[in-house]
Amino acid sequence: VVVQPNGGQAVHALPYPNGIYKIIARGSQTAGLFTIIEGLVYINEGARTHYHMKEDETFYVVNGTLQFYVAGDQFCAPAGTTVYIPRNVTQSVRNINSKPAHVQILFAPPGRENYLEQ
Repeated sequence: VVVQPNGGQAVHALPYPNGIYKIIARGSQTAGLFTIIEGLVYINEGARTHYHMKEDETFYVVNGTLQFYVAGDQFCAPAGTTVYIPRNVTQSVRNINSKPAHVQILFAPPGRENYLEQ
C-alpha cells in the first residue's frame, strides 16, 4: 500500500470542532492487520479518559508535544516520541501547548476507522 501525502480519507473526530483526521491505511488495505490515521491535535483538545477493548493503540508524535495519562502515569511526549498503549489500559491525551500537534496513530487490529466514520 502506498499513500501519497495528500492521500487518505478525511473524517471528523467528534466532539472537537477542529478534529479532522485522515484515514491513511484501512484494515482492508493491510490484510486485516492494522489501521493508521493521522491528524492535528489543537490546543486544549485531545481524547478524554477512555480505553479500547478491541485494539492496541500506538501514537507517533510528528510535531508538537502531547500530554498523556496512561494507566495512571502522566508524561509529555515531544516530537519523535512513540507511545504504545495496550488494549484495556486507561488513557487520555491532550495538547497543552500553543501549537497544533501532528500525530499518527496505529490501531491493531484494525476497525477503528469504522468508528471514526460514524
